[in-house]
Amino acid sequence: MADEPLAASTRTGQPGVLAVHCSEPGVREVFAEVLEKQHPGRIIEAVSVPGGPWWVARAASATRSKTRRWLAGRVAEPIESAVRSALGLPSLQAIELVGHEGCTWYTRTARGATPGELVRRQGEDLYLAAEELARWSRLPVAGRIVLARAEGGAVVRTLFG
Repeated sequence: MADEPLAASTRTGQPGVLAVHCSEPGVREVFAEVLEKQHPGRIIEAVSVPGGPWWVARAASATRSKTRRWLAGRVAEPIESAVRSALGLPSLQAIELVGHEGCTWYTRTARGATPGELVRRQGEDLYLAAEELARWSRLPVAGRIVLARAEGGAVVRTLFG
């Protein structure tokens, strides 16, 4: 078995930013660019799951009733554990919540919603997730959504932070 050289190299050190974003393969490079622009050279600790901040937003809404809290805990417990574990890193200085237009998770969970409604729901969830993360830590939280441009490519819109 031969070694195959890679263009990328490993980095050592402690992460300075916790990023919670969608795991869809088509947006990974876009998210990496967004995070690099916002936090140049920093090491990013990522929690990447379908729908990204949707899970943290569900944890926020679940705190309003015992039944909903139990249901959300059963579903979102591993994700919440990953986020809380990362928040325990003393080197963290910021949290980034990033969503994207065309997210298939949102399309599946909100059947029949228009593309505009889906983006609006993601924006609402980014705010809910930020409120929940503010309860979990004292770190500054930013919320951003990646939007497709009609002429191709993408832009990032900062909602807060």
